[in-house]
Amino acid sequence: MKTLRVTLIVNLFCCLSFLLQSQNHELGISLGTSNFLGDLGGANHIGVPFLEDVEPTLFRPAGGVFYRYNMKRVLSFEANFLATELRGDDKLIGNGPVFSDFWFRHYRNLNFKSFIASISVNVQLDLLRYKTKYKNHTYWTPFIGAGVSLFYMNPKANLGNGWISLQPLGTEGQGLPGHQKIYSRIQPNFPISFGIKYQYNKHWKLELSCVHHITLTDYIDDVSTVYVDPIELNANYDKEKAALVASIARRSVELDKDNLYGNVTAPGQQRGNPKNKDSYFMVLFKISYVFGTSHYDYNCFK
Repeated sequence: MKTLRVTLIVNLFCCLSFLLQSQNHELGISLGTSNFLGDLGGANHIGVPFLEDVEPTLFRPAGGVFYRYNMKRVLSFEANFLATELRGDDKLIGNGPVFSDFWFRHYRNLNFKSFIASISVNVQLDLLRYKTKYKNHTYWTPFIGAGVSLFYMNPKANLGNGWISLQPLGTEGQGLPGHQKIYSRIQPNFPISFGIKYQYNKHWKLELSCVHHITLTDYIDDVSTVYVDPIELNANYDKEKAALVASIARRSVELDKDNLYGNVTAPGQQRGNPKNKDSYFMVLFKISYVFGTSHYDYNCFK
């Protein structure tokens, strides 16, 4: 039995070595930055899409590893692992005139951070062909891509004395009778990418890409629907937990000690917008090593 296991392992490595030498496979790393697009934080714009509502100070490092198989001259398949941290903070929005569009977000006064880790499978389409003739070739091509992914999130809020995980608390009444169930920390998303590839030499490839992750959840920042009624919290939780959930779910009182505009964040009032799902994007610089014989003509690199 031991001899059989050793034989199988040796054969496996032999097959892997053969594949890497005979096909166009790549292994690489990704380094870059990310930003969040959702209910919390953002620039001083309400209801505007994508980059117009990005808060520049909340860019965070992102990185990962990937494997790519170049199936055709213009078609490739890629498996990615990526990790980053996303953040949002209503305090970063300017406090404009009372009842102005972005005053409501500033008055809400919520914040979050979340570690994000994802695995994805993507298809990439090169928009130019790497030429195969010695005197008529190009080293680069723009590309577009799309895929499917699963990612892990764990939104936390800072109350001033440390970061607290929000998902178990049900800050909008999740898990209580008559409310939504508690959301999962593992969610699907659909990465859409575009960028440019550059073949540096026979084995090394460079790439700059932008990846927009479209999700099906509105709870990356733990904000989606309406303010929960503290009466429900007291009826279902012990006194300590009910007080914690109430204080972390409704934080406008930290800015409005006299509760002058308390009706804005009263039970049942809008806390988030469930019609717009959360998303995030990454800008990545990628470098990969091409194993074995490529479908590209490397005479041009001699």
